[in-house]
Amino acid sequence: MSRIREKKSAVFSGVRFFSYALARVFTNCSLSRLYGLFMLVTGPLCILLTPPFQAPDEPNHYFRALQISHGRLTAVRRGDTEAGAYLPASVPRLSQIFDPLKFAPDLKVSPQMIEQAFALKHDSSVVFENLPNTALYPPTSYFGSALGIAAARAAGSGMLSTFYLSRAGNLILCVLLGMAAVRLAEKAAGGIAAPFLVIVLSLPMTIHLATTCSQDGVIIALSALACAGLLRLSEYPPGRWPWRLVALTGSALGCVIAAKSPYITLVLLPFLLRKHLFSLRPAILSLIAVSVFLLWFIGGLKPAMTTTPQQAGGSVALQARFLVHHPLQFCGLFFHTLPLGGRDNLHQFIGVLGWLDTPVPAVFRELAYGYLAATLSVIPLWLLALSRSASQQTPVLTEWRMRALRVFAASAALLAAFTGIYVALFLSWTRVGESFIDGVQGRYFLPLAMMLPLLPVIAFQPDQSGTPVFTGRWSYMPALRRAVTVAVAVFLLLTTITMYHTLGYRYWPSA
Repeated sequence: MSRIREKKSAVFSGVRFFSYALARVFTNCSLSRLYGLFMLVTGPLCILLTPPFQAPDEPNHYFRALQISHGRLTAVRRGDTEAGAYLPASVPRLSQIFDPLKFAPDLKVSPQMIEQAFALKHDSSVVFENLPNTALYPPTSYFGSALGIAAARAAGSGMLSTFYLSRAGNLILCVLLGMAAVRLAEKAAGGIAAPFLVIVLSLPMTIHLATTCSQDGVIIALSALACAGLLRLSEYPPGRWPWRLVALTGSALGCVIAAKSPYITLVLLPFLLRKHLFSLRPAILSLIAVSVFLLWFIGGLKPAMTTTPQQAGGSVALQARFLVHHPLQFCGLFFHTLPLGGRDNLHQFIGVLGWLDTPVPAVFRELAYGYLAATLSVIPLWLLALSRSASQQTPVLTEWRMRALRVFAASAALLAAFTGIYVALFLSWTRVGESFIDGVQGRYFLPLAMMLPLLPVIAFQPDQSGTPVFTGRWSYMPALRRAVTVAVAVFLLLTTITMYHTLGYRYWPSA
């Protein structure tokens, strides 16, 4: 019995030591490095586990990146009905090899698919591919993928290797942008908004988009960078905003708006960070963002627009006429669509992989909802404690009327962008006479979710900056911050396991 007790004591001591060491490592490691380490493992794993072209619209995204890698930044327009790219004839054939996997959850990757993909050679003949959706996207969203393709071309890689290097380039760009965003957020408001950004960047859907050729992964990472920049700027008086940070944040926000025009209302957010609504530097930041958008709209988007709807039975002109003459009916359509596809959009927001046919387990989905709510709700708690700390002389709530007005305006800007997504899809994707708005997907709301930490910051950010000194009933806050960091590390580990299980079971035959 004594030996058993000794063994139990030794095991307990080992577990306690390991837990203590793990906590020390995670609490002393910055979240940006933790996120980078996580993506160093999970990113390449997901690239390999996801078969080629098994992400929403990935064939068209890859074709667009391939076009950009040859120096063609805008799409080629053929008449009034087509806009796309001239590509080697072998590229569409590579995509067709893996087409049977789409929307077929019971079908796995076969050895014949792999053999055909490796056997495919570069073809000198050229074909035109119509890209009705990706032709409108700016080259900034495909910079990583295009760079990977250019590197593969310089190395003389084969068709399949070129595709995977394109994915790798997209992943590297997303990780670098994400790490920069988290690092910047760690310097703002005691770094309390950084855990929320890491959770959104580490959702299965976000990782899936970053590890394929989709532009959405880059847009989400750029949104995180724009939010982190605004968080950091909120600590300065508007007249003292650093010019470099203004340029960085404005450029990131502009690239996001250029790729997704419904987000145009986000340019109002810089004016709402502080009580001085109209200042020069916030105006310049928004001007930079609008200039990037207009540059792409005039030089790339407008020349590539066609009269052909993206879905049969649609008509942009007829839908726009309906929207202008029957706004109340459109509102009814909007509120009818919200509950109709709300659950699917929430599931896709967390993670429905592949061609939206491979959901992550429901248990993980509920866990992710909890993590998002917890990391977001701790932000106002931290800022309220900071405003009441010993280093602050004026309580935050003394100016509650002005703060409430700014929070309302910022919420309205986010809500307008949310509604703009439905309006855009009503015009471009919904068939005339349809009883609901078609084409809405959960991933479209991930960039907007990145901006949510700005609301509690506007509401509770102290007007005086300084080193946080928590006393009295707020003395537990530093320990709470360390606990959040450890909890985020646990979430990253569970995400890696979930991605491996979901993608491996969906696409690859068991041994």
